[in-house]
Amino acid sequence: MHSIIENYYDPNKQVMVGLTEKELNIVKSAIKLLPLPHEKVYLERDLSFSYDEGVKYSQRTDLYDARERVPEIIDFKTMKDFRFALDERDLTQNIQVLSYANAVLGEVEAVRVSHLQIALEVVEPPRKVSIELSRDYVKEKWEQAEERFFKPMLKSRRLPIVDVEARVGKACEDYGGCWHKEHCELSRKGGDFMAVIRDKNEKKEEKKEVEIKKELNKISCLFVDCAPMKGSIQPVLFSDFIEEILTALCEKAGVEDWRLIEFGKGRGFVAIALRKVTLPEYMVINTKEDLSSTALEVLVGRSENVVWGSK
Repeated sequence: MHSIIENYYDPNKQVMVGLTEKELNIVKSAIKLLPLPHEKVYLERDLSFSYDEGVKYSQRTDLYDARERVPEIIDFKTMKDFRFALDERDLTQNIQVLSYANAVLGEVEAVRVSHLQIALEVVEPPRKVSIELSRDYVKEKWEQAEERFFKPMLKSRRLPIVDVEARVGKACEDYGGCWHKEHCELSRKGGDFMAVIRDKNEKKEEKKEVEIKKELNKISCLFVDCAPMKGSIQPVLFSDFIEEILTALCEKAGVEDWRLIEFGKGRGFVAIALRKVTLPEYMVINTKEDLSSTALEVLVGRSENVVWGSK
């Protein structure tokens, strides 16, 4: 419905084409409550402003009418019915309304803020609720909002993210129930916000692993307990190849021997490293070497050909 009404202000678009009878009636009634198209009537007006510490408060209003001395900010609000629609008193306390007003009151002494309210599931025409706010009033309320909302938000953004139970599923049923809950991940998770975050992070990790696997090269030929005869093939010895990996793992863990990494988890870390590292074209490994069994579990799968020697 927003986009249909917005088309009214675009001379290149036809507003009334392809609408149902119900949509047509709503649009006709809504347009009567709006200003006529004019060069000083702005659609999707950017009302962003800089906040504290380089933070940008980003927002756009559906319509901004700057024709009069007191400009009007109009926001389109669609809803099932008017049970939970804001009245004039609600508008004076609404943080979104105050943020819109705060964005323009540097230029004017007062601003009119309006909600064009459109009910989609009842036979009631759209209505417009408006209130004029002075600069002094908005300044006072905005300072209160800073203390209550924005300063705590700025403070919290510096805190590390922790895995805590944060259930907000109750909001799914507020104001007659959210229209999007059937398709909403948060609603499907019972309102467990952290469960949604965990799922998203797991999907990111899975995607990374898929991308890594696509990029990983393979050993053309792995020689196990054998070696090619002298010629054009110059294989790398596993003992030399693994040395650099072990050094890096020990430095990261702050230990002198790979066996001491996280109290005996060294073999697992070696296996992880071998799954991600770029491998040489040819390699020779001796099954009597340390870590050979761990290495072969990974390297055989990352080799196009494996030649096994006999003892």
